[in-house]
Amino acid sequence: MKYMTDDKVELDYCDQGQGQPVILVEGFGGYQEIWKLQVKYLLEMNCRVITYDHRNHGRSQRTAANLSIEQLTADLAGLIDYLKLD
Repeated sequence: MKYMTDDKVELDYCDQGQGQPVILVEGFGGYQEIWKLQVKYLLEMNCRVITYDHRNHGRSQRTAANLSIEQLTADLAGLIDYLKLD
């Protein structure tokens, strides 16, 4: 699935399951597929599991603009709002 950030960068994300939402955030250089075993476990625990790729990572759009920790935080906050998570 795709989510468009406030500065028009397309992020790739996956939203699976139902129940308590859990967002898995990888570190620098990571991509959402690293969570495969954790996703399986959390789905078995009846959680809603969301993974995503930061800008310039995995299947998300590449950009030379707004590459800061503050922007990565804003991207995550925007995705949370977009998914209507509490």
